[in-house]
Amino acid sequence: MLMMYSAIKGVPNELLEAACIDGASYLQTCFLVTIPMIKDMIIVCVTFAIVGSLKVFDLVYVMTNGGPLHATEVPGTLMYSAIFQKNQYGYGSAIAVFIVLECVLFTFASRWLMNRAFGDDRETKTSRRKGGR
Repeated sequence: MLMMYSAIKGVPNELLEAACIDGASYLQTCFLVTIPMIKDMIIVCVTFAIVGSLKVFDLVYVMTNGGPLHATEVPGTLMYSAIFQKNQYGYGSAIAVFIVLECVLFTFASRWLMNRAFGDDRETKTSRRKGGR
């Protein structure tokens, strides 16, 4: 939340005033000026949220320890129980590798979706330099 707040405060007031003078409504100013200016911070915050949600361990372990009949089991608690309670080090290490790969996969997928949603203009800038489009 603090990162989003600082990103919004980093948008120059001159741009917002120019949009207002040009006749943009509040919603148009939000969607056409503010959000494109903080696009990179939105991508960072979404990435942190995805990775943080996939690596949850402490709350589940302290509250339920996997729950009755493994109802609240997450990959982190499954890895912990495999390594430290059942002494299955290979299986627990495989789960850890799966968690890392899952984080990487979801990070790249979210970045691709965000770039597609926000209309990433990096391709057009590089193609203009090379003489394309």
